[in-house]
Amino acid sequence: MIAGLLAWLLIGDELGLVIFLIVVLGGWIFGATRVRHVCSEPTCRARLAPGAEECAACGGSVAGDIKHAPEHFSAAADFRREVAATREPPYRDPPRKRRARKAAQRSAW
Repeated sequence: MIAGLLAWLLIGDELGLVIFLIVVLGGWIFGATRVRHVCSEPTCRARLAPGAEECAACGGSVAGDIKHAPEHFSAAADFRREVAATREPPYRDPPRKRRARKAAQRSAW
């Protein structure tokens, strides 16, 4: 961007402006193609390898791509709901019948 601005100032009006706009557009395209995957956990932010299923730094599961950090919490909640829906409910023993306390005390007398 600085090179384009200098070209605009040194070369002149139209040609300098065209060079400036080309440099700015080229920089924007170059920056947009450089994607860096990082862990969205607010305390981690470690770099992730493309196609990683787990963060090497914090051990968190990679559920998908998000564009902005504030989306982390809604995406994490959606992921937890999906995992909870696929889990089998835990086995619970049937409830036991309780004896009446007074009846037990009367039989003891």
